[in-house]
Amino acid sequence: MAIEGFYDYSNYRKKHFLTHLSLMLLIFLFSLISCKGGKPDVSEKMENGEGASASYEEKTYGSERNDETPFPITNLIPFRFDGKYGLIDKNLNVRKKPVYLNVDVHDYCVISESEGNEYIVYDCDLNELYNSPDIYYIDMASEKYCQLWVRRGLNSYVLLNLFNGEIKTFDNYDRLVPDNLESEKYYASSSLSAFVNKDFTTAAFPQIKFGGGGYPFREGKAVVYCYNRVFDPPYSVINEDGEQIISGISEVGKYFSEGLLPVIMQDGESGYVNEKGEFEINCEFNVFYRGAKDEPRLGYLFYDGMAVVNKLDGEKYGWFLLDRNKIFMKIDERYEPTSYEFKDGYLAVKSIGTENEKYMFINKKAEQVFNKSFDYAENFVNGYAVVNYDGEDGLLDTNGNIYLSRDLLDGNKRVFANLLSNQ
Repeated sequence: MAIEGFYDYSNYRKKHFLTHLSLMLLIFLFSLISCKGGKPDVSEKMENGEGASASYEEKTYGSERNDETPFPITNLIPFRFDGKYGLIDKNLNVRKKPVYLNVDVHDYCVISESEGNEYIVYDCDLNELYNSPDIYYIDMASEKYCQLWVRRGLNSYVLLNLFNGEIKTFDNYDRLVPDNLESEKYYASSSLSAFVNKDFTTAAFPQIKFGGGGYPFREGKAVVYCYNRVFDPPYSVINEDGEQIISGISEVGKYFSEGLLPVIMQDGESGYVNEKGEFEINCEFNVFYRGAKDEPRLGYLFYDGMAVVNKLDGEKYGWFLLDRNKIFMKIDERYEPTSYEFKDGYLAVKSIGTENEKYMFINKKAEQVFNKSFDYAENFVNGYAVVNYDGEDGLLDTNGNIYLSRDLLDGNKRVFANLLSNQ
């Protein structure tokens, strides 16, 4: 019997039990779909044959992006603790805890790799653009696109548009050569061994078939290793009309940088040529890699007015810095560079032939800076470098300040040491 003033809920519950159960099931199903974020499993789509007949599949997810005004990443820095990587911002606030095998900060995205090779792609605000356990590798096809290599399926490559979150799965143009620039007229496609227009639908120069590695356009010119002998092998340089402008190259860099290209000509002359094929700097390069002829083997490109080169020095080869005034500065022969590119004015180098590797930083005069060697060091990213300082993981800034990772994880932003205080 219902008490006056109160609703008899027991009768109502019996009457509407099935209705409530149905609603609860619908809510549960909707929550499952929401947790997945509505993101398609690329490999599953491929296994089911989707995308095999259409020119491409398209899907948008992630936060709203503007294709005309991308957001470059200048505020995020990788940091390391106990062998794992995370992300921190320039205010030294931890944005992602160090749980990843690796974290790479690119111009318009951050890529993290977790245990089991699970990759996640984030935008500049660390909104998730893509997350899948079925991606076994990611490279940067251009500033605008990153390229996802899928573990299984009919098409093994898909492109993620970093500016608007679109996914494109192509039948033919499914793999681009890395490091294309959006400012250049064409993309280089490894799948077709050809250059393609920005609409991905047509080859720019059908007559030119380059080796599978391929080289992107830079400064309106591109290197080709033309295996169908449209040009005399081995290497040539073409312009935006597909015309050969330099020929007879035996070894070469990947592309022009700051108006110069490192080459070794078939007659043995070695150094940097301009767009007319004229030598501006002579340099007897060392060629480290002797693999397939369609791969670049001279990594000595100019960045910010400097090139890092390994060249003949008397009767042996050594590492040097080269500036645009044609001045060579020798790097301490006990060390070798960890990359070919200066970042924030510094370059990380590591010891050669020692049981316990040591690292240090040099400036553009090949001089050691910070007056300290490290157990481990990486190049600078947005003003900070990952280092191991006397057995402690930390960050080094361009002013020589050391911040320990364990302090930063506790919210403590104190300077542990300054390496320039005694200089």
